[in-house]
Amino acid sequence: MNTCFENLPVIPEVDGHPLLTGLDWHSLDTHNPLYPYFAHLYFGGDDLWLEKHEVAAFTKAFVEQVYLEGYSMDDAFDIDEGFEALECESRVPGRVSLIRLIEELTLLVV
Repeated sequence: MNTCFENLPVIPEVDGHPLLTGLDWHSLDTHNPLYPYFAHLYFGGDDLWLEKHEVAAFTKAFVEQVYLEGYSMDDAFDIDEGFEALECESRVPGRVSLIRLIEELTLLVV
């Protein structure tokens, strides 16, 4: 059975580094809230700029998927603090980079 976090081929890259070490987004159900985001990036779409409510929804779905696949998170991602930090970094008021959000969340997967 394939899971999202196994070492499977073709992962979107940023600066030559995979977004997730072993994400196989193809294994996600098309109704999974993560699916359209990863499909967009996989097929060469530009980075997306998410508002705070979108970050909260994405993070919730990401954490649920991590636990569904038998992994855990090393620490909780604080939506308020995380959004503020990523927003400052993005230089786009009220929005954060999807790619940076994925990178930050991935660092917490154990």
